[in-house]
Amino acid sequence: MAIKKTIDVSNINKITPTTTTNINKIVSIKENIGENAFTPTSEIDTINFNKEHIVESGETLSQIAQKYNLTYQELIDYNNIADPNNINVGQVIKIPNSPPPKVHNRKTDINIDNISPNSKIAKAIKENQKEINESFRVKINDKDFITMKDVTVEGRPCILTHIIIEDPTQINGEPANGEYATGVEKTSDAAKRKHATLMINGSHFIDGIGTQNLRNTNHIAIVNGKIMQEGVSEGMEICLDKNGRLFTPNPGTTASELIEQGVTYSFASLDSRLIWNGEKDYISQPRIDEDKEYNSTIIAMKEPGEYYVLIGETTNRGARDYLYDMGCTYAKSMDQGGSVTLVLDGEVINDPTDKEGERSVADFLYFT
Repeated sequence: MAIKKTIDVSNINKITPTTTTNINKIVSIKENIGENAFTPTSEIDTINFNKEHIVESGETLSQIAQKYNLTYQELIDYNNIADPNNINVGQVIKIPNSPPPKVHNRKTDINIDNISPNSKIAKAIKENQKEINESFRVKINDKDFITMKDVTVEGRPCILTHIIIEDPTQINGEPANGEYATGVEKTSDAAKRKHATLMINGSHFIDGIGTQNLRNTNHIAIVNGKIMQEGVSEGMEICLDKNGRLFTPNPGTTASELIEQGVTYSFASLDSRLIWNGEKDYISQPRIDEDKEYNSTIIAMKEPGEYYVLIGETTNRGARDYLYDMGCTYAKSMDQGGSVTLVLDGEVINDPTDKEGERSVADFLYFT
């Protein structure tokens, strides 16, 4: 019998298991991930701005930047640091005059009943306790580790979502209305239709609300492991393979070759490639400027099975540097502007920028 389907993190140590089996599970997990894994802080720290940081032993500039929700490059530029790899204990690092991140009301949905102590989820809990405490949404169960934090990137408010999944089949692509190139659908409606845990808007929007045809975006299209449009890639798509790997194909790759590589879905993205093969990258398309601020949905991968979604008003350069400092090996903007939508458990988390509210789009990336 389950202890409780949904529990508040502050009560994790107060639950009284009703069976010996559950007692053993709780003890085993706590021994492996730590007693204080679910001990929340009283509030998110929003005052670490407009101040100076004294470098401590072992700290790097990237770690300091992450502490203050800034990018590595911002600290270099603001402090005129000649050699960012050579900072000294006791050195004063000035923090740019950035506003604190927006603070959402905290909600948690945590069920540790079936979490194996040796699972990816148990490891994620152990390694991300501070993140759990700082996040305004926390969803943890035997399949999913999801946190959402309010952060700032280049002084602009953004939402950073961290997703770790046990099984690569939990990440998928889905066309609007369940069929390729049949029009558009709201992300929240598609999330309910697919019973998705988390869903974001997908491919580049080109033809206007209600008329998008994915056949006109990129030269290739793959949906559910089938070729919907054969052609030759220009190296701009976001591809998802059966192992949960996100990548952009090399220019000249055909849809048939991608199928042979195990690709199950391709997103038609004409937006900027930010991180590729573990290196900072930037390929600009017409009208997309590296340093112009955009409302963006950016998907990033640390490794197959671990992903980040960055949503908010940011520049491509700022988003690239921020996600690179987070350890991401791949990052690309899915779409920019009014399409940007983040849905968790059926709830739209971000504020859509269109006056009429959430915009319908042509396809989606989602987690189950």
